[in-house]
Amino acid sequence: MGIHHTIRRGVVVISVIAAAACRAEATRSPAEDAYRALKRIAGATAIGVNKQNYDALLQDAAGEVFILKDLAVTTADSTVLRYYVSAVEKYKDAGALWSEQIDDARYDWMPKRRIMLPESALAARYNLPTTNHKMPYTGTEYQTVPQESIQKIWTIAESTADSANSLLLPQLRRRVR
Repeated sequence: MGIHHTIRRGVVVISVIAAAACRAEATRSPAEDAYRALKRIAGATAIGVNKQNYDALLQDAAGEVFILKDLAVTTADSTVLRYYVSAVEKYKDAGALWSEQIDDARYDWMPKRRIMLPESALAARYNLPTTNHKMPYTGTEYQTVPQESIQKIWTIAESTADSANSLLLPQLRRRVR
């Protein structure tokens, strides 16, 4: 057994592994792809993620949910889709609040550990406590929410996705067995 036989055997093993991975991806449903994309966001927010990676994960999840929207045919698919669309919207709102937090950091007059609301409906949508303020130079009124509001919205988004997951997971588990 020479070096050529060892290399050839290694190529065959790699080819078999790659074929199995492709077959596994090819048999996944659009709902499973959306499930996985939303779970990646939940996992990243649980352990820590930077804004750039968060935005990339959100774009991926939104894309998977849009694909599911095109391919949903059953009532169960439509229910899962409705929850996933809502979860993506919530993650998007958290991202908007996070962007505002980053933008607010450049102002020395911004109250510490507070985020200026980009839109007042956001506080009402997630039942976030607000505080009214006036800008020091112009007297313009604005509202802020606690810095922890981003995490609160993430929790709500994950819970919304979990409502879909509770419907979807029994199907996925049956396929794996």
